[in-house]
Amino acid sequence: MTRKWIGQTAVRLYPADVRAAKGEELVGTLLDAGDHSRAAFIGQLMSLIVAGLVARSRDVHSQPLDQLAFDVVRWAAVITVGCAMSGVVMAQVRLGGSIGWAPKTIWVAYLAPALILAMFISRRDRAAGVTGLAWCLVEALDSPQLPVRGWIAQLVLPLVGFGLMTIAPRRHHDAGRTLVLIPVLAWAFFKWTELGLHSGVGYLLPVLAAAVFVTIKPALALGTALAWSFLAAWYLTIPGGNGALMSAELLSCAPIALILAGLSRRALARP
Repeated sequence: MTRKWIGQTAVRLYPADVRAAKGEELVGTLLDAGDHSRAAFIGQLMSLIVAGLVARSRDVHSQPLDQLAFDVVRWAAVITVGCAMSGVVMAQVRLGGSIGWAPKTIWVAYLAPALILAMFISRRDRAAGVTGLAWCLVEALDSPQLPVRGWIAQLVLPLVGFGLMTIAPRRHHDAGRTLVLIPVLAWAFFKWTELGLHSGVGYLLPVLAAAVFVTIKPALALGTALAWSFLAAWYLTIPGGNGALMSAELLSCAPIALILAGLSRRALARP
């Protein structure tokens, strides 16, 4: 691992236009600092990383609000399906059960969600959208008696998000899509360990994990929070106080994430 490679990796944090214009200069400045001492190199590297994150955050938060809204719905659809898959897989691992081998089960629970995640990360929006709509169709036909709360929690966002990806796929560069795995893995961790199950805090782990990235990827934080707020419909009709409390917690995710994203956008807009 050379210092030049470290510098080039750090510079990748900057927006593409900044990298093209000043990338070599930034790496050169870092290497010059390294000629003096290791401490100077580390200090310059930290400065480079922080400046890169700030520049990327400002670039992301400068996008039009309508574009951000469309991105949030797209991310929410993918996160809903991805988390459904990770939850099923980890529940089977924890309970020691076997996966179902029926074609519909394989498609709905495992194959389609994995394909959607892979296509979304590789920026194949239309392919992911078509696959997602096929997932919705099979899910709806496989559960004809699905209650209204199930439709709201499981199918509304995927139908809208995947429909949008099919009709109007994102044309512009959208870096950082690998981050969509953050809530998926966080949900898998909760389903495997069940930490925070009784208090209800564990259910919010994906939202909390995604919120960490609100400055550099607001679509991730807002999309996860939106998906979790829609889950409130499933718990709202459960009799007893626990269902109402859980619904209140889940419904609060979207407005809190929206406030965080708004504050970040306002702060980053300052010179």
